[in-house]
Amino acid sequence: MFFVGSVKFYCAGDAEQRKTGAALLAKAAVAGSPEAHHSLAIMHFNGSGGKRKDKDPEAGAELCARGNILFGFIPAKRELGHCLQDGFGVEQDAPLGRRLLAEAAKQDAQTPAVDAAVTAATAAAAAVEERLRKRNDINTLHAAVAAAAEVSAAAKTAAEAHLTATPENRFLLDWYGRAGNPLAPGTHACSHPLCGRVETRRHEFRRCSCCGRVRYCSRSCQSMDWRLQHKFACLPLLELYGWVESDAESTETAAVAGGAGGNDAGASSSAASDVAPILPGTYGAAFAAVDAMMD
Repeated sequence: MFFVGSVKFYCAGDAEQRKTGAALLAKAAVAGSPEAHHSLAIMHFNGSGGKRKDKDPEAGAELCARGNILFGFIPAKRELGHCLQDGFGVEQDAPLGRRLLAEAAKQDAQTPAVDAAVTAATAAAAAVEERLRKRNDINTLHAAVAAAAEVSAAAKTAAEAHLTATPENRFLLDWYGRAGNPLAPGTHACSHPLCGRVETRRHEFRRCSCCGRVRYCSRSCQSMDWRLQHKFACLPLLELYGWVESDAESTETAAVAGGAGGNDAGASSSAASDVAPILPGTYGAAFAAVDAMMD
């Protein structure tokens, strides 16, 4: 029931089929499907199948709470944690939200496939980054973006070797991938490589607030994709690789070159340490801070 509902809702091109799909998902949720609870929550958060004004974050948060309390479903727990932290659909309770996010991260770490995927992605990204650094020819923004995309692709490939999409997600991925069925004009698919959900109207999914180059159907997909690949290619973070010089570094470099005192030299040294080569498990303070937000 959940499988058929997902396919009808996201693959059908007309409103009636989407209504049928939503009804089947609701029946699956009543029958006790945690995945159906989460899918319906995402649909309410995004106003999927309707207009922007049809968003219902309160209903979405309630479904996430049910998915967490009744089934202990990790994506629902993570989604609810973000809702509580941001006050989205529920009364804001940042401490409780952070606790739920920490619990979800701990449960992820105890899941062998997820833990292996994150470890493999990090190692693959570090290996490609080291090879690219040895070339010593990444000296333009365009080259930096291309290099970051190569690192991200290596991380994605390594992670996918340890993860398997659910049957409904795999169908959606193949429907719009291998089968070649086109998306509606102006719409996009979720950027998580194992999701497969697509927008039912333009600008339905939220973009990454840092770079705006990727879109996600949910915070759960966003946080997982960050750990698997996107943190290696998020444009404003490229300076952390040392591939793009930050404005602060440019100013400090000029000050040192102009004969500035010891304090400025120390500041420049500190800035340089922030963009040291990124090795497995050692992302530096900036990456660690963003990792904590995404978990």
